[in-house]
Amino acid sequence: MALPILLGVFATYVVFNLPQISRRLQHVSRIFAQQSSHNYTNTAVSTIHSGFLSSMTEKEARRILGLQHQNPTVLDIKKAHRELISRNHLDTGGSGYITYKVNEARDLLLKQHNR
Repeated sequence: MALPILLGVFATYVVFNLPQISRRLQHVSRIFAQQSSHNYTNTAVSTIHSGFLSSMTEKEARRILGLQHQNPTVLDIKKAHRELISRNHLDTGGSGYITYKVNEARDLLLKQHNR
C-alpha cells in the first residue's frame, strides 16, 4: 500500500523538477567535456619523467619540498617539511617511503645550508 504512494510522490517530484534536472545534467555534461579537452602536459608533474634518483641531489630535494628558489632559508625548509609530513602522516594513510624521501630532502638541504 505504501509503495504506490511513494511511487506517486516520486513521479510528481520528477515531473515538477524535470526542467531543473535537465539543466543540471547539461551543465555536468559541459563540465566533463571541458575537462576532457584540457591539455595537462604543461603541469609540473609532467616535467618529472622518472622516479627518484639513486642519490638525492639538491635540485631533487628542492623539488620534493616544493621550494622554487635556489637558496631557501632554514625556516623555508622546515616549514615545507612540516607541511608535507603532516599531509603524508602514516596515521592518515600516508606512505612511509614518501616520508623517508621528504626527510632525506630536508636533511640534505639543511646540511648544505650549514656549510
